[in-house]
Parts: sequence; structure tokens; C-alpha cells
Amino acid sequence: MWREWLVDPGKVLQLRELGVLPREERLSEPDANATLVEWLIAVWTEHALSLPAQKMRRVHRLLAALKSLNPQQASLSESPLDGQFVWHASALPADRRLSILSSRLGRDAATQRLWLRELRPAVEWAKHEGRVLVTVEGTTAARPVERLAMLRRTPVIRYRLASTSDTVSWFEQSVLASAESDAADCPTVFVSPCLNTLTNGSASADELERNEPIDRDELLASLGDDLLALKVRPGSTTERLLKSRLNSKAAPEPWGQCWLSASRELIPIETATTLIGLGAREADFDSSTHRALSICIEDDLQPVSDRNDRALLNSLSAESWDFLTHWTRAKDSMSLQKLSDAELDELLWSDENCDRSALGVLLTILKQRRIRATAQTIRGPVPVVCFTAMPLQQITEQRTFRTHRGRWDFEHYGLCIRREALCRFGARAVIYGTDEEFESLSDADRPWFQLRASASSSSEIDWTIEQEWRIPGDVDLTLFSPDDVVVFVRSRSEISAVKAITNWPVIAIESLMRRSDR
Repeated sequence: MWREWLVDPGKVLQLRELGVLPREERLSEPDANATLVEWLIAVWTEHALSLPAQKMRRVHRLLAALKSLNPQQASLSESPLDGQFVWHASALPADRRLSILSSRLGRDAATQRLWLRELRPAVEWAKHEGRVLVTVEGTTAARPVERLAMLRRTPVIRYRLASTSDTVSWFEQSVLASAESDAADCPTVFVSPCLNTLTNGSASADELERNEPIDRDELLASLGDDLLALKVRPGSTTERLLKSRLNSKAAPEPWGQCWLSASRELIPIETATTLIGLGAREADFDSSTHRALSICIEDDLQPVSDRNDRALLNSLSAESWDFLTHWTRAKDSMSLQKLSDAELDELLWSDENCDRSALGVLLTILKQRRIRATAQTIRGPVPVVCFTAMPLQQITEQRTFRTHRGRWDFEHYGLCIRREALCRFGARAVIYGTDEEFESLSDADRPWFQLRASASSSSEIDWTIEQEWRIPGDVDLTLFSPDDVVVFVRSRSEISAVKAITNWPVIAIESLMRRSDR
């Protein structure tokens, strides 16, 4: 196909505009046995000879990326939609494709859980029937589908749309991304901006007509041999795309099949009735084709010595405190697209009501035996886990509501881990300083920086009182000895629920405070 484009002036002009070919470069005839990648390497190598030194780096970077690819698998072809090209650097599964469409979910946790319960058997069915799932980055179902497909080893192809203003460097960015990514689980197909040339191919690059950017859901619907709609709002884009597909059936063979979620909470009865009248079917994935998904939490926690909680309380005095404390706080409600992999997995693998309270977060940590790192509250991209060196008694005494953050600075749930044990895995006290001092730090030290003070609406906040420590990356609780960890909750009534899932000693803050008051 690509050899035929070289004799079409309109196609050549489009390929130049997209950065696939050098601009205004005379094209040499490709070798009869050359692949597209091999020919492009030859074209760009020849082009580099005529460039000034300041422009060589960019071309050399493109050439290095092209040379790292498998020339037998990389491919450039025309998109299913007019005026676009698609590039991918790895082989794509050739089985029948299934696109999963959905209207937006919002942040309602109940709707999300219902939606995910509909998604899980669909992915299992696709695996059982030898279907390939297709996603388009930015659509409602993309990230959950990809994540679940990876966990269930179901083939999936991801399509990525280009920025409308990024035409000339589209190919370079796509090749570089291909060279840097691992496509074993989810090969990525890069979709070019939409360009139309005049039919006689006489337009200049400046005269190319750029169309409006393509709708992501429209692309997703065009890619699937069959469609499955999990949620359809009346009057939504999803409903319009389903009606368009159903109305475009070509007799005598229908163009694919459209399935609808059986949940009338996700697809109202009126909408479902109309679509079924046009030929859609209600999804009825046979339960025998898939097995129920659940989190497999093995009961392999390290044995903890039989400790008396009263004796433990006596040992946790502020004077002899040698722990670092990580407290948990409630999670804000957010869309599925913004959840971390761990949070998304929790929803994907559980039919339970996911508790996003501070206690619920603590229970998740104990089930997974891991404290997940994050970079949300610090400067820079390095994810860390934060601790305080303050004794528990002082934490509760100095607990303050931070108006500018809309939350309390300390909560009543968390874990205390011996400082010496955490230091073996890289824990360090933070470096308190000013903005100017942050700029003077090395990249290695910046993950430990914390502003010394900042102004609130009423006064200046001194952050040094938090006595913060950090450790880079997740904290694996299975690495600590039985005496290194203590779990704490707000009240004694909550202890039994926590002890049901962990062998770590558990104490109640209220008991600790009563003891300190004596």
C-alpha cells in the first residue's frame, strides 16, 4: 500500500505535512525488498546530509527510534476515517474486534460499581470468544477496559489521537513513543491529525485544509466489528453512534452486532426499547464462559508474637517514642480515569462497596500489605510515602483543620513503623526550606524538600511542627519484623474489624489518650 502512495502527489503531500517524509526532499525509489521502515531510514539518512548542524539532533533522534523498531511489524496505513493515517510499531491481533462504548459516568460510586459489574463479564466473554478489545484514549471505558484486559490476559489494542495543532511532528512523536513503550500487553496505534488535499494533488502544504478534530467516541465506534454499550444517556453521542451503526446495516449481512447492557439503571428502558427495535440485542453473556473475579488475599501475613495490648500501650510513651507514623485519610470521589492503578484494581476486582473513608483506606493497606506512594502533595514527580516523627499523643493534641486544603492535617487511623526499620529502606527526614533553597537542591534531594512555612488566610503555617519523614516508592509491609508495626484506629469499637484482617497489634487512639491523661 505504501508504495502506491509514492506515485500519488496528494498522498505524498499529506505524508510530508505529517512529518512521515521530509519536506521538499526528492524521494528515491525504494528497494524492491525494503520494508516501509527500512525505506524511511534510507530517506531520512539522506535528508540528514543536507541539514545544518543545529537541526541534525532531531533527525538523528528519529533515525535512532526507527532503527530500534522491528521493520517487519511496523506499519503505516490509512485510517478507517477519511483523511487520516495510523502508525503502529508492533503486530496487531487479527481477530474480530469489539468496541465498548459508554456515556460518561461521573463520580457517583454506585453507578461506577454497577458499570464495572457489567464490564467484567464482557471482557471475560471477549477472551472466551477470541475477540480483540479496542480502546481509544480519552473515552469513558478506555482505561478500565485496558486494565481489566491486562489482568485477564485478554488482547486489546489502544488507539491514540494526535493533537490537531501538532501535524508536522506527529510522526516523530509517534515513532519515539513506539520505541519507548512496551507493547506486550497493549499495542498502541497512533492516529494522525486529519488532512485533506485538493483532488489533483496540486495544493501546497500551506493550502492544506484541516478538518475539525475527530470525536473519540466516533473513532471507537468505527473501529469495532461489534459494539457493546454499557451506559447510554438519552440524546448522548453514544446513542447517536449506536443508531447510526444500526441504521447502516447492509442486507443481507448485518454490519456487526450491537449489544446493550441489561441494566436499566445504565440504559433507560425507553432508550433500550428504541435501540432494540432497530436491531440491537440485550447482552446476555453466558456465565459459564467466565469465572467470577475477586481479590485473592492470601493469608500469609507474618506471624506476630502474642502481645498484650495493655503492655503495648505502656510501651508507647512519648518519652521513648521510636516510631514513624503514617496516617490515612479519606479519599476524594473522582472519575475512573483519575484513579491510580491500585484504586482502579480495587474497584475492578471487588463487588463490595468500596469504602473510601480513612478507616477504609487503612483496611485496604492491611489487605494489600502495602502503603502506596504518591507525588500528589510534594514538589516533583517522585512518588513517596510520608510519615511523621511525632508521638501519637502529640499528633492528636496538635490536630488542626487546614481551611486551604479543606481537611484535617492528621487523622485517627494509620500505622506506626519503627524508625530504624524504615531507615533501612531509605527513609529520611525532610529538608525544610524556602522556595529559593529548593532551587539550590540536587535532583536527588528534591523529593525530601518541604516548604518551611506558608501563609494561610489568617496566619502563617509552620510546617516544621509535623516533623515529616519520607521514603521513596511503596512501603512493603511484609518486609518488616513482627515487632516493627503497630496499627491504630480511633476507638476500641473498631479494633475487632481491623484484627479480622491483620495479625499486627491494633490499638485505639482513645485508649492511648486516656492513659496519657493519668
